[in-house]
Amino acid sequence: MKPIKLTMVNIGPFKNESIDFDTLGSMFLISGKTGSGKTTIFDSMTFALYGNLPGSRKGHQEEFRSDFCSEKDESYVDFTFSIDNHLFRVNRSLPYQHIKKNGESETKPQKVNLWTSVDSGKSWEEFSGKLKQVNEKIEKDIIRLSFEEFNKIVLLPQGAFSQFFKQSSKERSETLQNLFPVDTWVKIKDAAREKANSCKSELSAIENQIKVFQEKHKIEDLEITIQSEKEELENLKKQ
Repeated sequence: MKPIKLTMVNIGPFKNESIDFDTLGSMFLISGKTGSGKTTIFDSMTFALYGNLPGSRKGHQEEFRSDFCSEKDESYVDFTFSIDNHLFRVNRSLPYQHIKKNGESETKPQKVNLWTSVDSGKSWEEFSGKLKQVNEKIEKDIIRLSFEEFNKIVLLPQGAFSQFFKQSSKERSETLQNLFPVDTWVKIKDAAREKANSCKSELSAIENQIKVFQEKHKIEDLEITIQSEKEELENLKKQ
């Protein structure tokens, strides 16, 4: 995944900030003092894609809302990114408490919109679906990583890189298969294993047949019979 543009409105310390990653080159460093919002940038990407936050903040999306905005202001993240030369844009708003005109409080639910473009962003096609359907589309069809896998591999928390190497071989294998396009090779491997198992079964059946034949027809007895027949044949020829 390559980030293209990120806009954060009333998110954490940001009132309305945009980052154009295309202007930063292929490699860049995000630096700043503690509390300046470095982590918020990466959390915003995660929230845009999955509607959740990593680490101890998981499930506490309301706390991601800026303390400097009013009750009427909406908080959202707008994230444009590319995968396999396909351009995607997702806009996701935070759930928050809203005071109605009558003074009652209501919770504005999380909202998400997803668009796809194949002409470098000149036109966009919106994916129609409810929140759950959009989330599944992003996770399973676009990113192809679960929320946990994304935070273990793509956006690693400080000091958490070693966790990947502490996974079991089965867990690492599943993670790497999600990361890299190995479907074709997995199918070839499975087909070869299936063919090998089939050949082993056929070989075992033939070996059993040979064993039964050998037990039924003793080789020594056959050799004696053949020799006897040869001698009888010679006698017949002489006669």
